[in-house]
Amino acid sequence: MDQNTGIQFKIYLADKTAPGKQEGWVRIWSNAGTRITTAKSVPFDRLEEIPKKIQRALDAHGITWPKPT
Repeated sequence: MDQNTGIQFKIYLADKTAPGKQEGWVRIWSNAGTRITTAKSVPFDRLEEIPKKIQRALDAHGITWPKPT
């Protein structure tokens, strides 16, 4: 099996949140083979915030995705 490299995301949804919220966080990390090199958690209050939060985190690290061909 090939080693996974690149950026990975996991979305965690909180069991108990304030009324009207959909709280949780997105865990973002980059791999180099099987070794994790960086990791960051980005919190959110509403599910529709997730794409924007991911894009901001990628921009902050100078990552363009998808990679230009």
